[in-house]
Amino acid sequence: MTADTAKQTGDTLRGGNPNAVVRILAAREENNFPGARQFMHRWDFFRDRPTPSALGTIRSSVKRSETGNLNIRGTNYASTSTMFISRQDGFLDAVEKGVRAWVELFAIAYDMITYTSCEGHDYGNAIPPDQRHVGIIPRSDAEYRICSDFFMAVAEHWNRTGQNHCSEAAIMEGRLRDRDADLPTLDFYLIKIQATSWADYFRMLDTDTGSLLETFRHVAGRMQFPPRAP
Repeated sequence: MTADTAKQTGDTLRGGNPNAVVRILAAREENNFPGARQFMHRWDFFRDRPTPSALGTIRSSVKRSETGNLNIRGTNYASTSTMFISRQDGFLDAVEKGVRAWVELFAIAYDMITYTSCEGHDYGNAIPPDQRHVGIIPRSDAEYRICSDFFMAVAEHWNRTGQNHCSEAAIMEGRLRDRDADLPTLDFYLIKIQATSWADYFRMLDTDTGSLLETFRHVAGRMQFPPRAP
């Protein structure tokens, strides 16, 4: 899946609880996915149908970089990736290990259409680090509102309870370009707390992610998310 570094300039703060504000990250300047609408159609079309295996494509088009990035070229930075739908055999094999359980929760348990994920990568002094995140393409305005409210509730709860050691929950409200269409997206991030070093951020990232996923499940139960189809 695609993985891009969030730009911190232009971020805003939001939240109903003054003790648990949530940072809204500036959207990516470029976020292109030709074929995104077809990908969304395939995601739902194969929900109750036999799905083509992804294993052969994964072997030929998914390469791992020295820093753990999974993309077509095996580069140590965000790059073009082959996209797979959640019901394909091998779907999670194309997801970076550190964020695999998170993608599984979103894409399989909650049936969100995931389009980007990144486990987080430290490139030393060469280029800025990538921070851990998973992004979705809501199917409709109604789903966007429901998922946005859910993301905000999770982020507020997690930031308030102090379970985060070296990272805070943040949300990116973006747009995805599919040729002549402009689709809204929601990305959930774990970003480095300002007073924390990058070394500590990456050292505690798996622990913080485990705690965050428990918060997702807790808040989902409280909000009855995802809503049942009528």
